[in-house]
Amino acid sequence: MGRTSLWNEGLRRFKLSLGALEERIPVFCWSRRHGQFVPGHDRAEGWHTVIFRHLPLQLLRWAGQVLYPHMD
Repeated sequence: MGRTSLWNEGLRRFKLSLGALEERIPVFCWSRRHGQFVPGHDRAEGWHTVIFRHLPLQLLRWAGQVLYPHMD
C-alpha cells in the first residue's frame, strides 16, 4: 500500500485496518560531502507538518486540488 512515515500514525492505522502488513524500509541518500550513501531522515515530521495540522480542513482540500495536479 505504499511507504508511510512512522510519524503518520493515522495513515498507518488506516492501512493496517485494510489488511496491510508493516515492514520497515531503510532509506539512504547519496551524500556528495561523504561520497557515499548515508542514512536518510524522515521529512514527514517538520515545520510544515505543524502548520498543516492547524489549518482548516476546507483550506487543506482546496490546496490539494490546486497543488496535486501539478506534481506529476
